[in-house]
Amino acid sequence: MNRHDVEGVLNFFSEDAAYEDVAIGVVRRGRSQIEEFVTYFFHCYHNVTYTPRSAVGDRQGVAWEWTLEANYARTSHTGVPATGQKICIRGASFMRLHDGRVLWNTDYWNIGTMRSQIEGGSTAAGPHGAD
Repeated sequence: MNRHDVEGVLNFFSEDAAYEDVAIGVVRRGRSQIEEFVTYFFHCYHNVTYTPRSAVGDRQGVAWEWTLEANYARTSHTGVPATGQKICIRGASFMRLHDGRVLWNTDYWNIGTMRSQIEGGSTAAGPHGAD
């Protein structure tokens, strides 16, 4: 994700994978829908940087906490109007794995935090980045 490499991201997913974004209530199924989702994400969010905070996992799954920093350049899947404002959002992802690839990914993050940063112009961070 930090390289903004759609093909690189897709290589982590199995052909029949699903990608769920709980904050916006969307599930993308199959690599073509995931590709469309990730491509649009990079179109809307510029200078994307994910910083891992903690992670646990084994052969069956991975859970990791992260902080996302980016400029919100174009209105995205969220429907929140874009202003170019820098955002810093804390979230967590849970992945089920099969044969070393992601079969199901679920992202959790707070859309209200994003909205307040865009509307208020603040990316104030807590101990692990923005809440």
